[in-house]
Amino acid sequence: MVLYALFYVFLVLFIFFDSFKQESNKLELSGKEERKLGNGEDRLTSDSYLLFFLSYYSLLLLSSDRRSL
Repeated sequence: MVLYALFYVFLVLFIFFDSFKQESNKLELSGKEERKLGNGEDRLTSDSYLLFFLSYYSLLLLSSDRRSL
């Protein structure tokens, strides 16, 4: 179970840095400094919240696995 939690943490970090790289490439290609969604929220910020909750959930799994030992 610990290996699964570590796998999810690394997966979340990879997705975060990949989305950050893609967003920075879009900004360079478009020449705009800020890209906003229709609702006015920055896409990178909304992705960051999702990744934060996924990593938090993975850490909860890791800590619950340690308590069961």
